[in-house]
Amino acid sequence: MAEGVTSEREAQNCLKVKKMLLEIPGLAVKSLREDLFLISEPETDVEFTADVEEDVLFLRAEISEVKELTVELSKFLLELNGRIVHVAFGLEGNTLILKDNLEIENLDANELEASCKALILTLYNASDNLAQLLK
Repeated sequence: MAEGVTSEREAQNCLKVKKMLLEIPGLAVKSLREDLFLISEPETDVEFTADVEEDVLFLRAEISEVKELTVELSKFLLELNGRIVHVAFGLEGNTLILKDNLEIENLDANELEASCKALILTLYNASDNLAQLLK
């Protein structure tokens, strides 16, 4: 098995996810490993990763280091999390991320496309406010 892939099931899921990603219009998909893909949307310049781990697909965009978690930033992120459907903002250590986790077993192309588009649009639409709040 290839680097990063731990089972035959995961290898099959990698192929399934890659095929679906390549069929989403407007996305550029680059394989970093058999189980890890870099996705970019040229019109918005948004990049994120798609990581297959056994039966779960993790979509993740690193946004910025958070030097100080202010009340204003926290409130903005919580309000956004309350409005957005597919994705959520979170912190990994001091890094602000936007992510979604999808079960692969019943994942279809429409659900994956909706999640990818939600991640792109959420990040694109919030970028100006985030830039101000993360100064």
